[in-house]
Amino acid sequence: MKIIFYLLSLNHRGIRMSRTCTLQVGIILALMLSQSSVSFAQSTIYQTDFDELSDRVEWTNNPNASWVREDVKGGTCLRVTNAGMVTKAIDLRKYAGMKVAFRCLVKSENVSTPNQTYLGVKFMLHYKSGDKDFWKNQDNIWGTFDWKYVFFSLIIPENISDSKLYLGLQGSTGKAWFDNISVNIIKEPTARQIRDLGVNKSRTKYRGVMSPVKFHEKDLQILAGWNVNLIRWQLTGNKPVLGNNPKDSIIYNNWLDQKLNDLDKVTSVCKKYGIKVIVDLHSVPGGRGSDGVNRMFYDHSFNKRFIETWKYIAIRYKKNAAILGYDLVNEPMQDTLPPKGLDYYTTQKAAAQEIRKIDRYKKIFIETEDGASPTDFNFLKPMPLSNIVYEVHMYHPLAYTHQGVLYEKTGIEYPGLVSDHYYDKSSLRRILQPVRDFQLAYKVQIFVGEFSAVRWAPGSARYINDCIEIFEEYGWDWTYHAYREWHGWDVEYADSSRQMIKPSYNTSRKKVLLKWFEKNERGI
Repeated sequence: MKIIFYLLSLNHRGIRMSRTCTLQVGIILALMLSQSSVSFAQSTIYQTDFDELSDRVEWTNNPNASWVREDVKGGTCLRVTNAGMVTKAIDLRKYAGMKVAFRCLVKSENVSTPNQTYLGVKFMLHYKSGDKDFWKNQDNIWGTFDWKYVFFSLIIPENISDSKLYLGLQGSTGKAWFDNISVNIIKEPTARQIRDLGVNKSRTKYRGVMSPVKFHEKDLQILAGWNVNLIRWQLTGNKPVLGNNPKDSIIYNNWLDQKLNDLDKVTSVCKKYGIKVIVDLHSVPGGRGSDGVNRMFYDHSFNKRFIETWKYIAIRYKKNAAILGYDLVNEPMQDTLPPKGLDYYTTQKAAAQEIRKIDRYKKIFIETEDGASPTDFNFLKPMPLSNIVYEVHMYHPLAYTHQGVLYEKTGIEYPGLVSDHYYDKSSLRRILQPVRDFQLAYKVQIFVGEFSAVRWAPGSARYINDCIEIFEEYGWDWTYHAYREWHGWDVEYADSSRQMIKPSYNTSRKKVLLKWFEKNERGI
């Protein structure tokens, strides 16, 4: 899931390779203060270092696998020579709905490069959900390296069955060693009381678009003509060096200043046209690893630099009336449990607290883990800070919205079958239900920072409209992804053709957006 969303963060941007009574209010505030963080306490499901015979006999045999006393401390580990796998059944049924981390210590010697990124050295989980098979592992593991941890995480499906752990080599030759496996619960769904009074007092106020990567005043003038009143402006493009030394820090700061100079121009023009701006720090210090994980959730220096970056931005724009607020991290991703105080939630909370010392009024947008996933709202608790908005991104089902982008198969229709499941508006509502439950439980504001379907997806206009109808029903503000960034998402290009054709008429997708933009009120 994390790798998919990391690819999404590159490819879906066109870079080739997110009044109740006083008593009730008091109760809600008390809940927010008492439940003001995400729980990251681990509970062990399975753990072994293979030193006990009873642990080893649980694994199947393979002629290319042997138990050897070659681990980092001279104890027993598994050695696999050339292609071969051993397995062990692991019952995960009672952990349904929980987020579970899988970790294994691995060493590799001359493992050949496979023809697929998911092959090579394998620490993998296979399971069934319903009648379908699923596989989960860390990709891009081959070559020669000393002992290191590989890991992945998974929200356990409600109907999981036949789950097994795999160790070995697949599609490669060479040698690999395995030791110290742990499977731990890292998050459990948050119990909350849903208070749906039947009358939705929230209403959608802001309807807009995700920005291009470059500033052109004409683009904003056109958006004003569309009656857009919000733009989520991404600080990205020509990405800086994101290393961890003083020179790279200077390069990052210089890059940031260039982007903020452009943002100054953006806000000046937006004031003229009555368009509010959300500042989206798309490129955070440290960047992402090959698995899509934000390095700053595992590195103190990157983490500190991230917080300092937001202090710098908040000071610069404190008195800028065009700025609606700050979107702290685009599609945050972590995998195993980060060091204490560095996890995605605590990092955003620390940055938000520093911003609040500088600016009490601008909105602060908090995104959930796993790429601002709707599902992760099941684990989220509100922050005890003022004017916090909780952000979700909607690209579900991904095989439909990203057909021909992340997936080769095209011609998948909406409404219709996607991977043997039927999707329509009611399906989209179910996907977004964790967000709605969170909103109703804590009476908080929700913002949909990104949603879209690639323009050649059959029924994309209906998909976009169905999404917006749900957002509007729930009173969520939203920005469409994206405006003049990549032609695949651009509503000005022809709907069904993959050719870069800009017709003289309004496309069906553009008509949908214009219909909803008519409801906007503009002004700074």
